[in-house]
Amino acid sequence: MKGKQVCTIKSYQIFQITQMKKILFIIALTLCCVWASAQIVVTGEITTNTTWNNDNIYILNGWVYVRAGATLTIEKGTIVKGDFISKGALIIERDADIIADGTAEEPIVFTSQKAAGQRNYGDWGGVILCGRASVNAPANAGNGTVAGEAIIEGGVGSLYGGGATPDDDDNSGILRYVRIEFGGIPFQPNSEINGLTMGGVGRGTIIENVQVSFSGDDAYEWFGGTVNCKNLIAYRNWDDDFDTDFGYRGNVQFAMSMRDPAIADQSGSNGFESDNDGTGTGNTPITQAKFSNVTIIGPLVNSSTPNSNYKRGLHLRRNTQTSVFNSVFAGYGVGLLIDGSSTHTNAINNDLRFKNCVLAAMQDSLAAVSAANPNNISGAFNISDWFATSGFSNTLVDTADELMMNSTAIASPRFTLADGSPLMSGASFTDSYLADAFYTPVSYRGAFGTDNWTSCWAEWDPQNSDYSSAINNAITASISANGSATVCIGESVELELTTSANDADIVWSNGAFTETTTVLAPGTITAIVTASNGCSTEAEAIEIEVYPSPTVTISADGPTSFCTGSSVTISSSQNSGNEWSTDETSNSITVNESGTYSLNYTDDNGCIAFSNTIDVSVSDAPTPTIATGGATSFCEGGSVVLTASSSDTYQWSLNGAEVDNANNQTWTATATGAYTVTVTNADQCDGVGTSSLVFVQVNPTPTAGFDYDFTYNGFTYEFNNNSTGATSYEWNFGDGSTSTEANPTYTFTTSGTHTVTLVAINGNCENEIEITITGVSVDENELVQSLSLYPNPTTGDAIVSLAINGSHTVLVSMHDLAGKLAFSATRANFYGSQTITLPTAEMPAGIYVVNVKVGDTSEMLKLVVSK
Repeated sequence: MKGKQVCTIKSYQIFQITQMKKILFIIALTLCCVWASAQIVVTGEITTNTTWNNDNIYILNGWVYVRAGATLTIEKGTIVKGDFISKGALIIERDADIIADGTAEEPIVFTSQKAAGQRNYGDWGGVILCGRASVNAPANAGNGTVAGEAIIEGGVGSLYGGGATPDDDDNSGILRYVRIEFGGIPFQPNSEINGLTMGGVGRGTIIENVQVSFSGDDAYEWFGGTVNCKNLIAYRNWDDDFDTDFGYRGNVQFAMSMRDPAIADQSGSNGFESDNDGTGTGNTPITQAKFSNVTIIGPLVNSSTPNSNYKRGLHLRRNTQTSVFNSVFAGYGVGLLIDGSSTHTNAINNDLRFKNCVLAAMQDSLAAVSAANPNNISGAFNISDWFATSGFSNTLVDTADELMMNSTAIASPRFTLADGSPLMSGASFTDSYLADAFYTPVSYRGAFGTDNWTSCWAEWDPQNSDYSSAINNAITASISANGSATVCIGESVELELTTSANDADIVWSNGAFTETTTVLAPGTITAIVTASNGCSTEAEAIEIEVYPSPTVTISADGPTSFCTGSSVTISSSQNSGNEWSTDETSNSITVNESGTYSLNYTDDNGCIAFSNTIDVSVSDAPTPTIATGGATSFCEGGSVVLTASSSDTYQWSLNGAEVDNANNQTWTATATGAYTVTVTNADQCDGVGTSSLVFVQVNPTPTAGFDYDFTYNGFTYEFNNNSTGATSYEWNFGDGSTSTEANPTYTFTTSGTHTVTLVAINGNCENEIEITITGVSVDENELVQSLSLYPNPTTGDAIVSLAINGSHTVLVSMHDLAGKLAFSATRANFYGSQTITLPTAEMPAGIYVVNVKVGDTSEMLKLVVSK
């Protein structure tokens, strides 16, 4: 009963424990029950077909074995926790099966029993999968194994491999959309339980979309076998990411690794580690794993000083023939190490292949080691030449940034490629090793193109994940219409999307990206919603229907122009649903007044059509009127539109004289005068009529202008009004003071520059002029009121403009930068505001210093002369 306090224990859920242990366990569970999924402790053996459902959380207490002939089925979304005291582990033995078939929305999670925030590397054992495919182990009389089989590492005692009759198509079940977290323990040196250990697993087994995180040893280790794997994640594990040995010959495509720079194993942590066996014999089958589209991000990408136990991106040794294609490795001390003469020979003979790969941000990209010649890169096997062999198409890149991945951050890796990434192309699947139909040919190198296959199911923060109930990342989305989804042509439907996801990205099939969208056209509309963790769903489509557009016409049964007293009947083409412009709803109407007639027709679907219009003219003795389209009094350059009442012909007159353009209903008046219009109706019942007078007044626009004189005190000014055509004036002296006099005298109260504005007014017509007065000084003791030099720079003569208080002698001198006098002038009895011309048009180009001396006051100005 999911979500309720459940403490019931069924006998088949606990294996090989004593009656006393059962009693103690029941008491303990009773005391610890919480409002969450029931926790079921599992120990010992599973010998019959068993299903673990996602209503419960399963605790692995010690080593739990699924024995031959039994199938353990784990429902999607189920959580399985390893007991951290007993270091629980799950071992699927030969001839047993595990069906752990999760989904992106409901992955199956193997994790630590510890609470969030307390989980750590090696909290529990891990998952071990054994099968009957080929391995290259020799017979071992000491432990009773025959050639072709061995005891799996980790001390659990289970056999793997098919012995004398191996089955490379052996099927151990399904691991799909599975996360394995905080497992991996070193049982003893060189005998560890990894995150996921695979011994002799056959290619009939499905291993896809598996993430191993925070393993206390290797993430994945293949001991022989032929199983094929896709979409593997190794995240922040302790030792090696991908370890192959004992004759593993499977295919792996789309695998990624992210390393924590602070965490590495004392044995040396690598991205890849591959041996034929522990001593590098020629035992067959030879380890010949084939990897394609792998992305390994090592510690140097995120730290310049990582744990010193980090070693190589790839360590291929001990006679291995493991090959890698279309992959990228970044951020290790050594990128690719091919170790030992037998491994060199495999590379030279093209049994070990490395093609279309990129090594980036490595301290030493390539190394080859043999007993006879350590670190040999130039002897019998020159790894640099081999790496650069024509046709291998391998690349060395200086920095990880050049790869243009969207994020190589440890806490949120997203190795999808940004636009322009060099990894977007360069992959090839023409090599014979990639002829297997298992491989999906892609153009990009590395595990990702632009699509992120880790979305929704992968977890980058398992330390803080809530594992109190089943995993279900599925989101819901539905579309609703605001009103009917069936509308008339020209109408729109507003659709709203409702989703369970927070901060979701929404993409409608019509290209919209918001929670609502407006639809005008018929068709099927849906939307894809993507949550922040990458989970997405497509809302059930909604069908927008549009009713066909109705039509309606109206027609008259006779002439539509007639004399007062007659009429005409206008009829609709529709028998019902009519609404006339006269508010009548019948099929036809009788009209005896002038006007424009039409109707709106509403059909049975509620859709509206608009009819044509019919103009009816009922003539009487004409008494025309004139309507004005604006003011009839305006300034020169303006106009007003005069409009006559409706008639047949029109003749406009100004001051009794007919004007051109006679037969227009409107006339644009631009001149002063009295306007009339005379109309004539052609119908015999009417005659000729003339309207009343309409007077138009065009006012001349004045021209504003003024100059000024000032007294020697420097702050009282007499303003001389030169305006024409004005009847009144408005002055503004720029300091808040105004005047309406024609020629005002004004005393400024503040020193400086003042802008004086004069507005000349004639009725509603105005004209404005501004003059700026400089050098105003209300301080009688201030000698120099203003000083300016212009133009500056100059190509001709320059002007010194000077305003002084009182009458003084003014000395102007000009020197070049060498101190040579270029010009000087003295003005005696200089007073008020005057100018002095500098003859710079005749001087060479350059920079000059102009000194202006008034009395004991001296100021220097810089002048640039250009030619």
